[in-house]
Amino acid sequence: MEKCGNVFLLVLFAVLPLVSGCGGKKSGSSMSEFEQLKYEKTSEKLNTLYAEAGDVAASGSSDQRYHLEEEIADLDYSFDGDNMSDEDRQKCQALADRIKALKANPDEIFKGRNVQPTGLKGVAISRTNASVNGLLQLPCCLNAGDVVTLHVDCSGPSTISFYDVSHQQLLKSWKTNADGNFSITSRGIYLVEISSKDVGARANVKLSYQGKDGTPRPQVGVRYVDCKAGDFLASPMNAIIAKKVFDQPKKIGLRGQLKVLFSGKGRALVPIPVPKHCDALLYSLRISTNENTVSSDGKFADNLSAYSKSIRLFGVNVYEKRINSGIIDRLLFNTRPPREDDAFCNMYVFTNRAQAKKFQDGTASSGSYKYDVDQSQMGTQSCNGRLYSKGNSVIYMGFENERMRYDNYIWLEVVALKHSLKYQRPIYYTR
Repeated sequence: MEKCGNVFLLVLFAVLPLVSGCGGKKSGSSMSEFEQLKYEKTSEKLNTLYAEAGDVAASGSSDQRYHLEEEIADLDYSFDGDNMSDEDRQKCQALADRIKALKANPDEIFKGRNVQPTGLKGVAISRTNASVNGLLQLPCCLNAGDVVTLHVDCSGPSTISFYDVSHQQLLKSWKTNADGNFSITSRGIYLVEISSKDVGARANVKLSYQGKDGTPRPQVGVRYVDCKAGDFLASPMNAIIAKKVFDQPKKIGLRGQLKVLFSGKGRALVPIPVPKHCDALLYSLRISTNENTVSSDGKFADNLSAYSKSIRLFGVNVYEKRINSGIIDRLLFNTRPPREDDAFCNMYVFTNRAQAKKFQDGTASSGSYKYDVDQSQMGTQSCNGRLYSKGNSVIYMGFENERMRYDNYIWLEVVALKHSLKYQRPIYYTR
């Protein structure tokens, strides 16, 4: 029995070192297996990056260098020093400090290496068969030390300009075709501008660069602001000025025919003065059976102005001199008032004052006065439309409620449109 007991003790002493090595720590280390693995993997990654830095230094590849800098930026290490020995905690902290310093100064990875100074090559602008449409502006961002090659050819007579936008300076201009090389002295935004009065003019544009650094060139965004003629990069634009004919919407109440027998009127006439030199006269007519209907009346002119700017942005010719019917149709469509299914009346347009007075007096039936058939509408709901003055300084809109029971309430807005030549300039920014 005593002999068996001695054998048991020998086996126990042999097993204890194995047991003490379990429980999340490696022999000879106070780190947990997780912290030890994280330390080893991070150290291995760091050594790999330094090996890659040797290849980048030898090749001088800007693409490889950019990729290496991205990997350094993504590198991260932290540790939980609780229950670690001082020695292991110091070892982990040293690795964390080393990575932090490298992320703050990525060029440190090339210390002691002979780095080839090859810079970034690229194409900043490339457009084939681009429509000039009066004016074509193509911006890009370039770095100091870049050597730029510009080539432009146009299908028709044109002026080509190359600007340093940041310093508001014209560097060079050409007629119809351009070929040139430039050394960029300062980082900033540069612009190739092509202007042509030739309808349908098109252009091929290519601007390439050879840089001295490996920094990617950012993209350039643009917004436009109003300016004065002669301002830097100012260009003319066709603008539409919308001016109210009435300061406030005309509000009209029309009695139903049953009520007209006792009081009130079922007809109303609105004289509309035609402003001088206006290109178009537009109206917005809203009809409701409820006098207290909530709406956005009074905004017709503002909405016309806003939508005219939108139409301009979508490609109306800069040099167009008149407001054509296509633009007006789009303006009216985008500003149409809400309709009520049960609200409608007759609308008459008069260009003769005597005929308008017959309607206003209410003593004559519809067959006894003459109105403009082409512009009038019987049983109309809420709508927008255009009025033609036909040379008259005043035209008249007459409204009639032929319904028996229901009253009608009308809100009428009239706006005069006039062509105007304004100027705008681009504001460029990197993004």
